[in-house]
Amino acid sequence: MPDNDWREAVLKSTGVFEEHETDLALMKLLVLENKPEYFYRYRSGRDYDLNALKDGYEYLSYPNDYNDPFDARIFINKEAAIIPALNKYFNEKMKPEFRQIVKYLTGHDKLDTFGGRADRQLLKKARNKFGSRASSLKKACDDFSKECEVLANKLEEILDKDIRGLVLICSFTTEKNNYLMWAHYSNSHKGYCLEYNFPGPAIDSGLVLPVSYRHSPVDVTNFVRKSGAGNRGVLVRAAMGSALVKGSSWKYEDEWRYVCFAERGNRELKGLKLNRVLLGCNASDELKHKVIEICRERGVEVVKQKRSPNSFDLIEGERLL
Repeated sequence: MPDNDWREAVLKSTGVFEEHETDLALMKLLVLENKPEYFYRYRSGRDYDLNALKDGYEYLSYPNDYNDPFDARIFINKEAAIIPALNKYFNEKMKPEFRQIVKYLTGHDKLDTFGGRADRQLLKKARNKFGSRASSLKKACDDFSKECEVLANKLEEILDKDIRGLVLICSFTTEKNNYLMWAHYSNSHKGYCLEYNFPGPAIDSGLVLPVSYRHSPVDVTNFVRKSGAGNRGVLVRAAMGSALVKGSSWKYEDEWRYVCFAERGNRELKGLKLNRVLLGCNASDELKHKVIEICRERGVEVVKQKRSPNSFDLIEGERLL
């Protein structure tokens, strides 16, 4: 199966698309059929990186910690997905005097949940009922419109925040010699890269899944609209799907992610088997000695990367331990 096809199949198996339920069995099968031999994680070599190396864990992050503002963010049509939830809110919290107006205009004491924004519903009904005389209601509808917009924006922010707060992520790559990644994620080649054996599709209450690279994001409007913005199961599916989608410009990273939705007492991912540590070609002697000391205690090989003499490639150099 072509690379992007099976990644899209994994994405579909999360249940982020409205017509599909989450299929964990298929998800794990696809991962096992296409898994890499090794995972890599670039680190800058700061004190907290060295502490994690010493204690054998990787740090988990919420999407808001990421450098890409589009990363793990849902894309939704506010009018279509959030307004129904807002109308439901108005129906539950409506003041008696306003309920009388609604009933007078519509013949019902509740707004139509899927009838569009509440103020527009009422103005349309007023025009149908009173014609040009409905203009007297326009100011009241305009005032109500402002309240609708504020609440819709607030609900959208809450929904986005809730989804981004559901998932903890740890990012890996299959690329160990990508000089852009060394520059971006390893302090301009001054840090190191950790080589892990592939852990399997499930580890430490979470899943290890590939990122799907797309020209456009997954739009969860109909999915959320039909299922309900307050449904935790819906939010988890949306969060999992959004966490596995990035813009096609990031494809060079060939990223895989550990994603976890379980309640955790800390942000430490444990259980990974470290195979080697690759020191950057610009790593200082001080960092080299610290890494060797830690890896000697852990029984892990250390190799120094170096620049190719005749290309832009990085190649493995001297084995230090």
